[in-house]
Parts: sequence; structure tokens; C-alpha cells
Amino acid sequence: GYSRRGQLFYHAAIIVRRISGASPLSEFASPSCVSSWHAAGACVRRFHDAGVFHADLNCMNILVADQIYLIDFDRGRLMPSGRGGDWKAANISRLERSVNKTLADLDAPLRQQLWQAFLDGYGGN
Repeated sequence: GYSRRGQLFYHAAIIVRRISGASPLSEFASPSCVSSWHAAGACVRRFHDAGVFHADLNCMNILVADQIYLIDFDRGRLMPSGRGGDWKAANISRLERSVNKTLADLDAPLRQQLWQAFLDGYGGN
């Protein structure tokens, strides 16, 4: 967590753990990787359902190893339970922009197939 001290400084704590064999989701960019994208979508959905907002949700902060890991929560927060789902949609839109930017060199139909697998996983399909 972190705390602000005035306008210029803040104090932060970081927890570091190496995730053996983990690679960013962006490295899983082939038709055989659809299941990883689906699992990533399901993982993000579990965090959203728990009210966890990831302020920097992008392809590099979703790691694939023995399971899916979300990392880099330094600006993340728990959202109030009464708040609507707009923040979830905005979070997914941010990730989609990251996918389109990070995988810009990928064949567009394949990029769309991987993104659709993510959305299917997010939606529970």
C-alpha cells in the first residue's frame, strides 16, 4: 500500500515474488494460445467481481505460467460495492487499447480471435 505525504512525496511498500516460468500475455500471440487468453479473461473477471480495480491493466501486467497472474497493483484499489460497473468496462477498454498497441504487428484476424477468447473468458463462456 502507499500513503501520501503532502503534495510532492508518497511512501509505498512493495511485495516482490518471482513467478517461475511466467511470461506476459503479449507473448502468447498464436492460434494455439487461445486458451491462455480465455483463462486471462476469467482471471480478470474474478478480480472485477471482487471489486478490485487495476489502474494499469495491460498485456505486460497479465502473466501466464502455471496459472494466470495479475501484477503491478501499486495504484489499484477496492471499489465501493454500490458503485456501478462503468469502472469495469473502462478497465477492459484500457486493456483492449494495450492489446491493439502491443500486438499491432499481429495479423488483425488473429488479434481479434485472441481478444474474443479473452472476452469469452471474462463473460464466462
